[in-house]
This record gives sequence, structure tokens and C-alpha cells, in this order.
Amino acid sequence: MKFKLPQQKLLARLKISRFISVKSRYLLMLFSIAILCILVIGYTGWFNAYNALTESSYNQLTSIRAARAQQIENFFKDKKAHLRILSGNLMFIEALEEFSAAYDLLTLYQQVPDEKQLNELKSFYAEKFYPKLKANGTKLKALQHFYPKSGTAKYLQYHYIVANPSNIGEKHLLDKAPDQSYYSEVHARFHPPLRLLVEQAALHDLFLIDKERGDIVYSVSKEVDFSTNLLSGPYAQSSLAKAVRTIMKNPELGRVIIQDFKFYDASYGRPATFMAVPVYNKQTYIGIIAIQLPVAQINSIMTRYQQWVQDGLGESGEVYLVGSDFTMRSDSRFLIEDAEGYLETLEKAEVAEESLQRIKSLNTSILNQQIKTVSAHLALVDGKTGHQTIHNEQGVELLSAYAPLNINNLRWIILAEKKLAEVNKPIVTLQYAMITATVILVLITGVLSLIFASRFLKPIDDITQIATQFIAGHKVSIIKIESGDEIGLLKNTVKKLIDHSQQQREKIKAQAQENQALMLNFLPSSVVGKLQACEKKIVSKHPNVAIMFTSLHGFGNVINEMSGETAVKKLNKLFQSFDVLANQHDIERLTIIGDSYIAACGLNKPRLDYAARCTDFAKELFEIVALFNQEEGLELKLHIGISAGEVISGIIGDERYAYSVWGDVVSIASRIRYDAKPNGLRVNQPVYNQLRNTDDFEKCELLSLIGIGNLGIWEYTYRPFMSQQITNAFQSHEP
Repeated sequence: MKFKLPQQKLLARLKISRFISVKSRYLLMLFSIAILCILVIGYTGWFNAYNALTESSYNQLTSIRAARAQQIENFFKDKKAHLRILSGNLMFIEALEEFSAAYDLLTLYQQVPDEKQLNELKSFYAEKFYPKLKANGTKLKALQHFYPKSGTAKYLQYHYIVANPSNIGEKHLLDKAPDQSYYSEVHARFHPPLRLLVEQAALHDLFLIDKERGDIVYSVSKEVDFSTNLLSGPYAQSSLAKAVRTIMKNPELGRVIIQDFKFYDASYGRPATFMAVPVYNKQTYIGIIAIQLPVAQINSIMTRYQQWVQDGLGESGEVYLVGSDFTMRSDSRFLIEDAEGYLETLEKAEVAEESLQRIKSLNTSILNQQIKTVSAHLALVDGKTGHQTIHNEQGVELLSAYAPLNINNLRWIILAEKKLAEVNKPIVTLQYAMITATVILVLITGVLSLIFASRFLKPIDDITQIATQFIAGHKVSIIKIESGDEIGLLKNTVKKLIDHSQQQREKIKAQAQENQALMLNFLPSSVVGKLQACEKKIVSKHPNVAIMFTSLHGFGNVINEMSGETAVKKLNKLFQSFDVLANQHDIERLTIIGDSYIAACGLNKPRLDYAARCTDFAKELFEIVALFNQEEGLELKLHIGISAGEVISGIIGDERYAYSVWGDVVSIASRIRYDAKPNGLRVNQPVYNQLRNTDDFEKCELLSLIGIGNLGIWEYTYRPFMSQQITNAFQSHEP
């Protein structure tokens, strides 16, 4: 069974095809084939490049992660080995025995600070230690909790911390306190080499701890944990105390205990991690050595001394550590590079305000920023190693390589991550290159096709464009006839048609301009515009209009004494002067009937001062008539009437137009003109009320008009002053 298209659909397709030119069909076919080939080849290349680049990025991240993991594991192994070496070093053995004995002597002889020294110790805690600890956002215990408990601890802290002239953070510079004690003698002997060792090993601190009581008998940095008891003192719950208790329970030779990061109050609330090892003198257990590991050194390993770009991590990659509580164990790259932007990002991710405050005050993300991504869960909970694309807490898509670490009893993982957007930058560049190449190929194909097709179809295109411009009303250029074939005949025919039509169009345009100029002589421009727009009913109501009527007294005698042509010429000169002055005052001349000049203000152009403006114009007309009389040797006098109020204007007639104004205002103005004295101006009450200066006006008797009622009338009598403005208006129309 053959499938047949419905007749209507077939007809519709045939109609559409009639509007598609042969040139368009040819170009469409060629373009379709070219574009299809380019897209297939381009997509194949892009797909392979994308997979290769993504795999390369994963391999690079995996390689960086493995290298950092090896480095951080080696770091802890080195510290562990170093600590074992120290535990067997004769100097450390002797130092531990000497400091323990010196500490016991202070306890035995009950060396305690006097009352003044004790007050200074309390002041140090209240004014220097506690405020700084509080500023770092730590959940604080009471101030009294941090005071050393034993008299020996108070004594040593006073002489080596409070009375120490060095600033906080530099208390390790003091070699010997001036208290003349045996402890100070021991301290002066062992402290310089121990301090040098800590500096060279880049440790934060080193502790010597009593084997039975848990007293810190010596520390290099002299923070407030110095000389305190780790079993019952202020820092009994710290990571250091936990490591010491573990050793005391099982002081196995060479056993190194590592404690994870915790906020450490003695270091002003900063995160701290510790290592501890028992010390033996031959076979006798004599005490414990502990070290506080340097956070800066861990960060240096993870950032490769902040060489992220050189290491292949670009602008957004980082490698960092995460602990068993899913918080960071090394500082974020973005905190190091841009702390303000980093905090703003965490704030948008709705990180707890307490964590944000600690990050800001301590300038570290260790223990403060949680990492609960898929890759962190896979490495920390499932113990897996691998890589995949994930989203972080801010919703940013990342490439993430993850693995658990092998560091004694620490459950840490390492993550190497980079924004997918940055990884895809080369792919985006490749996309742009392929798009550019595609566009270029399409353009080349199109240009070559158009060159051949356009040469044949160009004459027809030219005729089409010229005809289109002509239809749009533009003046077209002359069509050049270069051939005698059918196209040449077509050009010739179109040329004759367009030339004839353009001549007719110019004639119509000239006639229209002439008609418009003629209409503007007796109609307002707004009315002319409406007539040209083919409006049939042109009627408007105007609420605030001043109408002025004038008449010339004595002009009849002038007509009788001279020829009609001369009289009209002189009257034309006078009224042209009126028109010039009317334009200056924004007055509209409505019509001229005989020797009467009728004008309005506020009719087609509303004015707030329509009546006052019309009155000023009328006063200056007296000046024009006076100047005209002086030049012509005549004795004409002007009667003027002005009335203000609401009028109606409109066009009368269908074939022959007449613009007129109706209303009581018109009747009043015409009437009071005749009542005015020669060279007199009469106005009704609305006009008078608008005048700024009424000193020259006198009140007349009430005027009674049928259908209107009694009217208040005021009259102004002209007194010549001949202003320069009037002279200019009159002289502008002299022959």
C-alpha cells in the first residue's frame, strides 16, 4: 500500500517551494552537506580530546595526591624517628634527670611566689592570656581554671613567663631567671642547646615531663602549660595530656604516641598536635619527652611552599588533609591566598558562625572547616582510594582524587581537588577553535557558491533592490543598461517605468507643499496637520483663551483719498507688522476682515498668562499704528477689545474649509472693541484679573448683553512711548 500525502499538505508544500529560489536551494544543499561533515568530524575530535584531557587531569591530581601523601607520611615518620633518637640521647637523658631533680627541690623547699609576685601572675592571666584566648573564639572555662595549681608551678611561671622581659611568643629567649635557684642553674645549662634544636627542627615546642606525677618540668617555648601538671592541672584534658597518660600506662621503650589535632588553650586556642616517647637511662624509665608539631611545616608540605600553579594545580587546585571528624588538618589554599574571599564563600555556604569566627581570629581552617563531600566519605569511612567528579559544600563541581593515609594511629585522609571549570578550559578553547574553523569553512563554501550564483543573478538583484527602494518612497539611482539580451530589455522597461513614476511623485510632492503653505496662511498648523491626517471632524474646546478684536478708525477716509492698490499695500504693511509682533508674543492671528485684525492667545498653544500676554500685545499695537501714522502721514486710530474665557474652535465645510472660533468670549471681544475710545483698549473682568499692572486701566460702566448679563469692563487709553521692539517689528516689513 502506497502512502499518499493529503492533497492540502501537498499543495502547501508546492506553494512554499515556489518562494525558494534556485540559488537558495543550491546553497542550502551545499551548506547542509558541508556542515554535516564538519559537525561529525568536529564532535569526534572534541569527544576524544575531552576524554583524554579529563583522564590526564585525573592522573595529574592522582600523582600530586600520591606525592603529597608520601611526603606527609614521611614527615611523621621522620618526626617519630627523630623523637626516638632524642629519647636515647645522653644530653636529653641528663637534662630530664636534672630538671626533674631541680623541680623536686623547688617542691621540697616549698618555693612559692610572694604576694606581690602572685598578684602579678594573676594579672598576667587576667590581662594578657585570657583576653587573647577569648579573642580567638575558644569556648572558655572560667579564668581561675587556667591558674597553675601547685606553688612550684606558680613560682616557675612567675620567673620564666611573667617576670621574663621578652614579649609573648619570645619567652624562650630567656636562658636563666635571676632567682638563684638550682632550677635556674640547670635551665641555664640545658636551655640554649635545647632551644637551638627546636629552632633547627622547626618544632613549636619541646617538653620534658616527670614520669610519675606528670609535671611538665621543662618546656622550650614557655607557654602557660610550662610547669603545670598534666594529670590534674588546667590542661589535663588536652591532647598532650592524653599522649602522656598513654605513655605512663605503658612506657614501652621506643614507643611513640601521636595525638590528633585539638584546640590547645595553652597556645591561645590554636590547633595543636603532639608526639610523646618514654625516656630510658639504660634500662630505667626516667620520664617522657613530648613535642608540639609545627602546623606551618605541615602546611608547607601540603602547599609545596605555596607553589600551586608551578605544581600543576592551576588557579583553583589544592591538596589538603582531613581528620576522622571530617574537619581539615591543613590550611586551605584559599584562606592563605584570599582570607576575606574565603570567609565570604564559607558564609554563603552557611558555615556555623562560631567556626567562621575561629577561622578569622586564628587564621586557620584546621579543625574549623568541615569537609563532607562524597570523596571524603569514601576515603575516611570506606577506606577507598580513587578519583571522581564531585560537588563541594558550595555546589562547585570538582575533580577529586582521594586516599587514606598511613600515619600511626591517626585516621587521616588526603584530598587533591581542582575545579572542573578550570580543567575544562583547554576543552573550551578547543571548542572555540573548532567553532571558528567551522565558521571559516562554511564561509569559504558559501563565498565560492555565492560568487558563481551571484554573477548570473546580480542584474535581477539590482532591479529588485531599485524597485524595492522606489516602492519604499526613496529616490533611486539611474539603472545602467549594459546588455542587449532579455535582462537588458527588462532593465530598460523598469527604467522607463521608474523614471515616469518619479517625475509624477515629484510633482505631487511639490503640489502638496504648495497646498500646505497655502493652508497655513489661514489655518493653524495643528489644524493643518489634522486635515492632512484625514480627520473629518475637527472641533476642540479651549478653557483658557484670550480673544482680541481690533478696528482702524479713519481707514475709510484713506481708501477714499488714494487708489485701491495703494490702500491695500499700506494696510498689508501695517498688518504684516502686526504679524511680526504677534509671533514675538506667541499670539495666533485668526483672520483679517477688512480693517479688523482678529487674534487669540492660548488657543492652540496653552499659556498660563494668556490674557496678560494678549493685553501686552494690544498695547504695543498702538505703538505700531503711531509709528505707521508718522511714516505715512496718516491719522489712523485703533480700537481694541479683549475678552478671556472658554471658546470652541473648529473647521466648517467639507470642500472649502473655514477655521472659526465660537463662544461668548468672541461676542464680548467684538462688542467691547466698538465701545472702546479711539486708541483705547477695553477688557472684560477675567482679563483684568490676570493683569500684573492695572494702574493704567479705568473701570467703565457695566455692559449688559442679551443672553450673557452684566459685564465688568475696564479701559486703557494709549500714551505713546515708541519702544525699540515696536520699531523693529514695523521696520522688518518696510519695502
